[in-house]
Amino acid sequence: MKYRKSLYQVLDGITKATIDAISNPLKTDYVADAFGDYLGRILSELLERFTGIRFQRIADTIARAFVDDSLKFSDGVFSHDGARSVGINIYNTPKLREVISLATEQNSQLIRSIASQHLNAIAGIVYENVMAGNRPSAIESAIRAYGVTKSRARLIARDQTSKVLSSISKARQQDAGFKFFKWDTSHDERVRPSHREAQDRVTKYGVGVYRWDELPTVDGVKASPGLGSVNCRCVALPVLESEVEEFQRSKRK
Repeated sequence: MKYRKSLYQVLDGITKATIDAISNPLKTDYVADAFGDYLGRILSELLERFTGIRFQRIADTIARAFVDDSLKFSDGVFSHDGARSVGINIYNTPKLREVISLATEQNSQLIRSIASQHLNAIAGIVYENVMAGNRPSAIESAIRAYGVTKSRARLIARDQTSKVLSSISKARQQDAGFKFFKWDTSHDERVRPSHREAQDRVTKYGVGVYRWDELPTVDGVKASPGLGSVNCRCVALPVLESEVEEFQRSKRK
C-alpha cells in the first residue's frame, strides 16, 4: 500500500535524522548533564524540521497523492457497480470536490500528528537512556527498535483507505441520483456483529437496504458502511429505485 509506505518513510526519516544528529556527540562527549542541553537544542531543530511549514508541504503532498489514488480506484469500482447501470458517468461535482478537500486536509493533519508523536517518543527514549547512563550503541538500538508509532501508522493507513473510499462512493452515488444503498460486509469472521445485523436487517426497502437520508442506527449512532467505526470494511452498494419498488410489491403479495 503506497500510503502506508509513505507514512513509514516519514517515520524512518525521523528516526534516521535523530540518530545522525546525536550519534557523534554520544560517542565523543557523552556526559549526561552536558549532553542534556545539547540534546534539547537538537530536538528543537528536529521538531521544527518535521512539524514546520516545509514538512507541512510534504504532508500535503502525501495526502493529495493518497486521495488521488483513492479517487482513481473508485473510478473503476463506481463505473462498474453504479454509473454504468444507469448510463451516466460522475467524476467531478461540488459534493465530490468537498469530500476530496476534506479528506486531503484530514490526512495531512494525521501525517503531521504521527510525525510529532514519533519524534516526541524518540526524544523520550533518548533522554531516558542518557539519564540511565546507557551506552551509545544501546541508545541507538532502543531508538531503532521503537515501533509503536509504526503500528499506529499502519492502523491509520488501513482505516483511512476505507473511509476515503467510502466517502467518495457515497458522494458519487448521491450525485448519480441513487437514493438507496445496500449495506454489505466483508463476509468473514472479523465482521462486527452489529454490522452483520445491519447487513441482514429487513427494512421496508429490502434486506440490508437503506436510504442515504435515513441512515440506520448501528451501535447507537446513525452510520453508513465504511464510515464511523475504526477499520470498518463494509461497503455501500448502490440500489436502484426499481429494485426497492419490486421488493415492496413482493411484500404486498
